[in-house]
This record gives sequence, C-alpha cells and structure tokens, in this order.
Amino acid sequence: MHVLKPEVDVDAYLVDSGDWTEDWASETALATGVVLTPEHWDVLRYMRAYYEEHRVPADAGFVMRHLSETRGAARNRLFELFRYGYPRSGLQDRGHAPTAGLEHRLIGPMGASRELCYTVPFRRGAMALSAHDWDIVMRTPLLKAMGPTISRAMIGDRGPKAYARGERIFDQGDPADGFFCIIEGWAKLYRLREDGEEVVVAIFSACETFAEVAMFLGGRYPASCETVSSARILKIDAAKLRRAVMEQPQLAFDMLAAASMRLRQLVDEIEHLKARSAPRRIADFFVKQATETSGPARIALPYEKALIASRLGMKPESFSRALGKLADLGVVVERDNVSIADVARLAAFAEGQAS
Repeated sequence: MHVLKPEVDVDAYLVDSGDWTEDWASETALATGVVLTPEHWDVLRYMRAYYEEHRVPADAGFVMRHLSETRGAARNRLFELFRYGYPRSGLQDRGHAPTAGLEHRLIGPMGASRELCYTVPFRRGAMALSAHDWDIVMRTPLLKAMGPTISRAMIGDRGPKAYARGERIFDQGDPADGFFCIIEGWAKLYRLREDGEEVVVAIFSACETFAEVAMFLGGRYPASCETVSSARILKIDAAKLRRAVMEQPQLAFDMLAAASMRLRQLVDEIEHLKARSAPRRIADFFVKQATETSGPARIALPYEKALIASRLGMKPESFSRALGKLADLGVVVERDNVSIADVARLAAFAEGQAS
C-alpha cells in the first residue's frame, strides 16, 4: 500500500509528529532495505510508550532490558535489529543505505521539540555539530567566556563522538591532547587506589567541560574517565587551545575563571553533603532530577545507584538504608525509575524544612 509521504527534514526525520503512522514507518524502513519484524515493532512501540510516560527518550540500556525481559534476547540484540546505530547517527556508510538511527527516524518526533529525535547515538565516529549541539557548547562556562568566534575556530568541523555506557574516554597517565565537552549523557572522572578501589573524583553532564586544566599540568591526564550512560562528547584539540591562548592571553584568565567556578561548585557540594543527612542528600538529588517543582513526578535515574551513592558521599549499603527512609515522603523506587508523590514536599525535606 502506498503511503502519502509527510514532510521530513534533511536527515529524513518527521517534522510533524501528527503525521506519524505505522504504515509510514513500514514504508520508510523498507526504503532502507529493512523489513520490520515483530521484534522491530516491539522496540519502536516501547520507545514511543516510554517517552509518553517519562517525557524523555529511552536510553539504550532500558530498551535492551525490555527485550531481555519480554523476549529473552541477548544484550546485543538491539544492535542486531538496528545495526547502524542507536538511536541516531545520520551516517551513510559506503555501499549501504542510510539506516543509521533508523528506529528514531521511525518513531517520529518526541514531544513538542523535534530535537528529541536527535538523542544519544551509538555510532562510532563523529559528525559536525548541529545548531542544537552548538547551543549546548556555548552554554559551557569556558566556551561561553571565549565567545563564538574563537570557539568555532578551535572546534572547526569536528563533531561529538558517540559512546556507549561504560566506555573509556581516557586513562590516567594518557597524554592530555585535548579537553572535552559533554553534549549529551554523563561521564565520571575517577582514580584507582592501591587496593583497587575506585574513587570517583567528579561526575559531568551536558553543558560541562572537563580535562582542560590537565593540558597545562605536565601534559598527562591525572585521572581516568569513562561514560556512565550513553553519551555524545566533543573533544577539542589541545594544540588549538594553546595557540588560541598564546594569541589572546585573556583566554587564560577566562580559563582560570571557569576553573574557579568549578572549584567553588565542588566546595559548595561538599559543604551541602556534610551538612545534610543521607536521606536529605538523596532527596536533594531526586528533586534536582525532576522537571516539576510541585505535585507528583517520575524520574529516570541518570546512572547506576552505586555511582549515585558515591557522588553523594556514602556507601551503597548506606544509600539503600537512606532510600528506605524516603518511603514515608511518598518516594517509590522501581529499578531505575523513581516516583515522587510531591516534589515540593520532598524539596522541603531536603532543605531541612520538614521531617
């Protein structure tokens, strides 16, 4: 059956979510040489339902878990079904149809903003920054201070690289040949003690840069870094930054200001951690993840509970005990999802205004 073709953008994504139909999705997939099977449809329908419930696109880990629980599928089954990337890459390999990110092309725009169709990809390699990516880059304190002209000169046509969860970005002792800006996702900076225990130094998310200071301190990264969720991360060449600083010494002061701001944030975080009980720390973390300021809310944990515990300065077992104490405040945790009965009440508890 022929399907009336709706309007799509230059990357073949639907412009209007109201135009989406399963017939259109079937024909679009067929045009790329993919015949949608029940497994394909299971993924697509799950992703649409997930967004309707959570208002954020489903991370690949959730989709893989869904396939495992409903079909007993192996962890890599998602990438076998959509072999050129999850969820979007826009890459067209030589000799292949542009099927990268097909599942996100097929589910249509998510919500009012079509940018949500451009969520975390898993392809290797990089594309030039989109307008949305540039907006994120220019909101980072360092690059905002540098201004768009210098930032564009340093970045050029370099694009973000896609990482799967748990993928290494660099190791402690590696040559510090660049610094990084997170476009989407989360990454942790950590060191290993002599007994092998991992000590998390910091966790970074979108609109943050890291490792810029390392380039001027002996030229090697003082810690290791890996992703804690699927992510897109832009690497900016160290030589270009040094050249820019030599040409415009004011940039050195901008970098110092950005580093000082980060240090102040860390000091504030430490102060808050020491001043709050474990349940209040967790409550504050949940409130910051919620988009609502009052009433009920449902959030997806950005990364694993053990890492959240580490970030909040507690052991996993202490985290579990403290989490149980939030039940009386209407907090229910189901795997990687948290339901909050009243965000305002939880915020008041986090600030010590309620018990």
